[in-house]
Amino acid sequence: GDSFAINIGDVLTLFGAIAFAFHIILSGKYTKQMDALTFTTIQLATVGISSSIFSLIFEDRTVSFSNELWTNSTFIFAVIVTAIFCTSIAFWVQMFAQQHISSTKAALIFIFEPVFAAITAVLFADETLSIQTIIGGTFIVGGMFLSEIPLPKRKAKELEKESIYKEL
Repeated sequence: GDSFAINIGDVLTLFGAIAFAFHIILSGKYTKQMDALTFTTIQLATVGISSSIFSLIFEDRTVSFSNELWTNSTFIFAVIVTAIFCTSIAFWVQMFAQQHISSTKAALIFIFEPVFAAITAVLFADETLSIQTIIGGTFIVGGMFLSEIPLPKRKAKELEKESIYKEL
């Protein structure tokens, strides 16, 4: 809506961001131990199997397995494009890149994901960005960027003075 109240979507987004942060950190750690293709395959297989199990438990099977859905060419095209380009190739590129850069640098690259998502939505989905969306997005991207900027290091003298004062 147009209010600034916290809702369930905000809470879910927060938990998703935390999970994604762990994903980037752990990917940075484990991509150094195995090749990117193997690591990507393990991730996608794990998510695919887990999602299939949970969909059988929580989703309406009459919709999921409907003939109308699986004969719809638009749906099939969307599944193929999403599975191949937006998931498989994108994750492989991420895992390959994270073998060569730190998780912090990867996080800095991901800062611009919402910017590109907004641009894509405006260009291809005829979305309009409200002033609230632009201000909120600016705060989010700005906060993410600021969190990655290293604080200035104190000079040795300042640290020495600080320790002297603590002793007194």
